[in-house]
Amino acid sequence: KRFLLLNAHMDYPVAQVFAKYASEYTDMFLDSSNDVYNSPTWRPSKFLELPEALHATDINVVLEAYVDHEVIEYPFITEKTYRNIKYKKPFIIMGNKYSLLSLRKLGYKTFDPLINESYDTLGTSKHRSKEVLKELNRLSQMNNYEWDDLMIQCKPVLEHNYNNLLKRIKQTKDWLEGLKDL
Repeated sequence: KRFLLLNAHMDYPVAQVFAKYASEYTDMFLDSSNDVYNSPTWRPSKFLELPEALHATDINVVLEAYVDHEVIEYPFITEKTYRNIKYKKPFIIMGNKYSLLSLRKLGYKTFDPLINESYDTLGTSKHRSKEVLKELNRLSQMNNYEWDDLMIQCKPVLEHNYNNLLKRIKQTKDWLEGLKDL
């Protein structure tokens, strides 16, 4: 039941909220510690490298870019979200309003009703953060059977999203190749 929160580059208030939450519930989050790795091949140069950190978690909280900037009129989805799709990890996005709706418009599936995603429609980052933290608390209260069942139920969504990502990458590559002939 471990979540990943990499908070080495916190330059916005929402990240500080989640870092505080992570420090209060340390058993739910990976920290920037080599204690995470029990591998005989661990070395300092692999200090919490991705994708190793992603493989060490069950579900991730994605702190998207510009989440504190309420003036942005559209959801800003970055590699932080797409990385979770590539590595087939369930995630909760702490992003701009309608971030999940934006992903669904691109053909991705989200984890509702497995994960309560009602926060996506709330107007301010403060309100979205509060609801995401409530959902993290709910998830942390699951027993092992419930948690395992959640992970199993997420698999079809993860496979769909991975395949959709590969399809979209191919479409983009084909489109870019086509530009060479203009």
